[in-house]
Amino acid sequence: MKKIDAHAHIVKAVAGFNKKGRMTPLGNGKVIWDDGDVTQLFPEGYGDTEFTAESFLRLMDENGIEKSVLLQGHLHEIGRNYYTYLAIKKYPERFIGAFSVDPYAKEALEIAQRYVEVLGFRAIKFEISEDGGIHGYRNTNPFRLDADPFVTRLFNYLANYPGFVVTVDYGNWDQISHQPQAIANLAKLYPNIDFVVCHLSFPHAATPERLKADLSMWKEYPNIYSDLSAIQDIDRPEDYPFPNSYKN
Repeated sequence: MKKIDAHAHIVKAVAGFNKKGRMTPLGNGKVIWDDGDVTQLFPEGYGDTEFTAESFLRLMDENGIEKSVLLQGHLHEIGRNYYTYLAIKKYPERFIGAFSVDPYAKEALEIAQRYVEVLGFRAIKFEISEDGGIHGYRNTNPFRLDADPFVTRLFNYLANYPGFVVTVDYGNWDQISHQPQAIANLAKLYPNIDFVVCHLSFPHAATPERLKADLSMWKEYPNIYSDLSAIQDIDRPEDYPFPNSYKN
């Protein structure tokens, strides 16, 4: 059976930015945030201040991963779109990917047009969570994916490309960014766009009904999917074989 990593990140130069401020690399995959939190951002032995496409390919080969989907995330590095493009161009048999754009940027639409029409992307990542995305550093301006005019402008453009993939990380249930209902509304409004919800909508083993409600709400829409990435981190701390993940 083929192994596909549906949610992966490469980092040309560690320079993340989120609710904790900015990060500084400490070496061997470890970083420190402006609030003092120290994080092992990527595995030891795969780089000091970057996790390149080549380092990731080595990790993929060691674990029998045939292909990966490269996604954007403010947690790792701002401005990684073009490096993702270069990696896909260099290793088209191993990588596909998504670009990202801040919908509030003055030239957001022009940026999207370049990545879609010139560079050929057919997927976009909306990192809107409080932990790692827009709602963390724009916390005075909460917005809905299905009701914000700046976001709607992008969706109206992407709808011109049937089969376009919109990947959304909206964070945990207690974050204002958590919007499973918005995904259902968007899937109905844009039936020719495929929507992927990251991290299985952030389930918790102690509250299974929440995930059941989300899946029930989405089941009538064949254009809603979810990935299973990092669900072992949601109920942390726990160790392998991650029993709570099995419950979810």
